[in-house]
Amino acid sequence: MNNESQLQLVYLSDALDQVLADPGAAYVWHQLAPLLANCGQELQEQVLQLLQKNVPQHGIPAFLHQSLRASILRRTEEYQLAGQALLALQTPHLDRIQAFIALCWARMLESNADMAAFVSAMQKCMIPALIARMAGMLQQAASQQPTRRIPGEIKKVAVLTSHLGSLHHAPTRLMLQHVAMLMEMGMQVELFCCQEMLVPHMPQLLGNGEDCTVAVGELSEWSQVLPQSLPLHIGNRRLGLLRRFANMTENLVHYDPDLVFMVGMYSPLQEWMYNFRPCLALATHATAPIASCDTWLSADSRLSGKVLGLWGDDFKLGPAFHYPWRIRLNPVQACSRDMLGLPPQATVLVIAGYRLAQEIQGEWAQRMLHMLQQHPDLILLLVGDDSQTPPALAHAPEGQVRLLPHQENLGGIYACCDIYVNPARMGGGFSVLEAMGNGLPVLALAGGDGGKKLQQYAHKDLDAYFAQLATWLRDSSAREQAGRQQKVMYFQQYDLASASSALKLAMEQARTHAQTRLKAVQS
Repeated sequence: MNNESQLQLVYLSDALDQVLADPGAAYVWHQLAPLLANCGQELQEQVLQLLQKNVPQHGIPAFLHQSLRASILRRTEEYQLAGQALLALQTPHLDRIQAFIALCWARMLESNADMAAFVSAMQKCMIPALIARMAGMLQQAASQQPTRRIPGEIKKVAVLTSHLGSLHHAPTRLMLQHVAMLMEMGMQVELFCCQEMLVPHMPQLLGNGEDCTVAVGELSEWSQVLPQSLPLHIGNRRLGLLRRFANMTENLVHYDPDLVFMVGMYSPLQEWMYNFRPCLALATHATAPIASCDTWLSADSRLSGKVLGLWGDDFKLGPAFHYPWRIRLNPVQACSRDMLGLPPQATVLVIAGYRLAQEIQGEWAQRMLHMLQQHPDLILLLVGDDSQTPPALAHAPEGQVRLLPHQENLGGIYACCDIYVNPARMGGGFSVLEAMGNGLPVLALAGGDGGKKLQQYAHKDLDAYFAQLATWLRDSSAREQAGRQQKVMYFQQYDLASASSALKLAMEQARTHAQTRLKAVQS
């Protein structure tokens, strides 16, 4: 053993001593985390066993310990134990709960390629129960309560969202385009966002020291997609989340909306307002939101009118309303392969996204590598992050994997490509929609967001997926025909002209449903 290895063992031993001496202090776990991650599997297992025997199995030490184990081992069951430890805390800290939800959400998106597995993982990790705990804390913290009111007509809408990022942050774009639609429908709209994805001192609340905060957008950017100025209520990032939520309840009481429209997966504010007003919800993934609502908007026509008990008894999920529209296509600007540095004769596969380094992995990546090796004229273009080639594609033939940073002109990029190949991931729904709308043939697996948008054209497994890819590589006319068929389906299913009337019907359904339940509460 060389001197450097001996020194690392000394550092690891000392970090372990510090953890055992003060297991409730986050910084000692942060010192241990990188040393434990890089010490070799056998030694790592020994240290983890020692921690399991000597760290208290309750309170903050238990949560810091379990969140570190989850970070090191990346297994759903470890996140489940961390969630249970957090839920068991007698004096919960809302910031810590949100920090864990953000971390767990990111990791479950990375490790689950289809919707059913993602939903199951979130349930196992106690996420619905933790969101319910957050909502209960807000109920107690709210200084004012709205009067319980059943509107005769929907004129004023409060839009709730958890984060305002840049326009290339898909949930932000989804939300702002729906705000624009409501404005165009003549509704009075105000936007309420506590920026809860920005948790103060997030690394200090977790045993692994990770930070999953998301970049913030700019007002000038948001205004690009809005037809007129929008009153914004944004949480003060210097405040803890409980104070931000409590302050926002005062703004909601003052605004006195006829309907609350949540765009996102969950919101403690939505749970609070559900007691007083009609609530509508649109989830950012192709599943029901983890939220109480009178109606939720589903792209799946098979769910229309159905009530799902997906997230347990803590959430009162009303019937689904068939509503496939999600985003407007951006105007296409002229682009060429020469501008992108792409060979004119190459066959270009494209993927867009912002977690591609984590999402491109496993069997899908292995099969794609094989395709690239078998077809020297094939190029895989990754759009969204030019910082690194995904590790799973590190051994691709030189020059066959190309990187581009975020592009506003995705339609122009797609016009220079031949096939959109959504990897085996949960996400990709928005980029799949844009590819379909621009006539680019798309491959996607049926279980994820992208496959849900592709509907009958999605593939059930990787065998069918790569068999179709092989056919399209041989037969350009077949892939062009597929692109035309998918484009027709896009404009039938995701037609902007019919979306506003559908949204109005959904709002009326929510009002009618709320009328019944709120009258029952009043009586």
